[in-house]
Formats: sequence, structure tokens, C-alpha cells
Amino acid sequence: MENWLNQVSLGNTIRAYLLALGMLVAGVVVLKLLSLLLRRRIMRYVATTGSDLDDFLLEVVMKHVLPLRYAMLAYFCIRSLSLGAGLMEVLHVAIVVVGVYFVVQVVVATIAYGLKTYFRRVGRVQAGSS
Repeated sequence: MENWLNQVSLGNTIRAYLLALGMLVAGVVVLKLLSLLLRRRIMRYVATTGSDLDDFLLEVVMKHVLPLRYAMLAYFCIRSLSLGAGLMEVLHVAIVVVGVYFVVQVVVATIAYGLKTYFRRVGRVQAGSS
């Protein structure tokens, strides 16, 4: 059994691949548990407020920030392996692209929320003044 784990494939031992996979699985489990616990607590708080802002923030976090955490987890698990310089560069560029994508999604959602809130208020003011 020990010899099998020390076999090298693509510059890494089977043990290193299994360790990276184990870190990924453990990380996903931990992130899921934290996500569920935090969501429950935050949902209770959000239900008690009359503001739309906290509903929006919860939606943005659940829709855009949490997936980014999973991408970052995969990135760090893969980085634990010995990869060639070219592959490491590709991995780095890929995680930057994914990060930028999620940041842009948050910015777009924030702008949409701001515009929706603004036009809702302007509509009330105009409808009230007529």
C-alpha cells in the first residue's frame, strides 16, 4: 500500500493528489456548514428589519460571494500540488478572471439595486405630488 501512494504521476505522488482532494472535500464541507449556519442567523435578522438593503446584501453574498469562496478553495488545493510554471501561470490567470467576474457581478447588482431604489423613490415623489 505504501509503495502505491508514493508512485509519481505528472510530477506529484498519489499521496499528494489524495491530500489535495481531501483538502477540497473537507473545505467544501466546512464552507457548506458555515454557509448554512450563517444563512440561518442572517435570515432571522433580515426578517426583523423593514429595509430592503439587508435583503439585497444577503442575496448578493449568497449568489456571488459564496461561489467565489469555492473557486478560491479549489485554487488553493490545486496550488498545493507541484505543477509546471506554465500551468501555475494559467491557474493564476484563471482565478483572477473568476474573481473579476464575481466582482463585476456584485458591482452590476449594486448598481441595479441603487437604480431600482432611486426610481421607486422618484416614482413615489412624482405620484404623491400630482
